[in-house]
Amino acid sequence: MDLSTRFGKNGTKSILVCDDVYDHALLLQIILEAEGYEVILADSGAAAIAQIERAKPDLVLLDLMMPGIDGMEVVRCICQNPRNDRIPVILVAPSRRDSISVECQKLVSGIVHKPIEWEELIPQVEAILATPFSTGSQRNSRSFSVVGQRF
Repeated sequence: MDLSTRFGKNGTKSILVCDDVYDHALLLQIILEAEGYEVILADSGAAAIAQIERAKPDLVLLDLMMPGIDGMEVVRCICQNPRNDRIPVILVAPSRRDSISVECQKLVSGIVHKPIEWEELIPQVEAILATPFSTGSQRNSRSFSVVGQRF
């Protein structure tokens, strides 16, 4: 199934949502479009890398656990490419119980845990989009945030 389609209105901020589970990607698309964002979907790490090159989204919301190229590999690809290293990434992790490496925390703008709490995700997205990167190295100095999970 090819999820790499583009939706939304011209002139709005674009967010690439990458999740190998169709229902998760679709739910994120619905919520983000309701907030006025243009949503680009990808169903794999390889599709995300291709969409980043093609569409240059303003933000990437990226599932950590995917078959093949996982979320961390996608983040490394983004950071190693000078044309894309300013694109902020929010990593979607499966649960708080899973440890997130220090390397990962330094390379992303934020982490959210499943199940996602929308009332916390949207303000985080807004804050990240309101603060542009001026260099790729500033990704590491940016304030880091984690959206909580209900147990």
